[in-house]
Amino acid sequence: MAFKDLCHNFDYGLSIIGADHTATATGEEIDLLGITDVMVLISVGNVAIADASNLFTFTVTECATSGGTFVAAGTTQYSTSDSWDRIINATTEEEDIYAFNFFPTKRYIKVVATETGTAQAIFSANVIKYGRHQPESA
Repeated sequence: MAFKDLCHNFDYGLSIIGADHTATATGEEIDLLGITDVMVLISVGNVAIADASNLFTFTVTECATSGGTFVAAGTTQYSTSDSWDRIINATTEEEDIYAFNFFPTKRYIKVVATETGTAQAIFSANVIKYGRHQPESA
């Protein structure tokens, strides 16, 4: 039996490039062909401006076709066992990594960081894709 290391059991993609964000950021399109589950990793650096009314909320949008119209995913598509509320605000630890699980229903996704108020934070959003044992179909 052939052994595959951990890197070959998962696939990954960069959705939101790491930068100092001061406005809503919509990530790049990620193709999930043959994928059943994803984990979104948010790497947070410095959180300069964030409090109860100035914050970023992370969500996922989906689309059946590349370049099509992306729509917000349903609330039931997010894992209820996640301990993080998908918000960067005053209680967010700086220089840390946060994660949430997402169960896609469409082939393409984008991570979106929606700004409320006047927030400023350094972050990136990466997508870890797993469930590759599923048959791949277009």
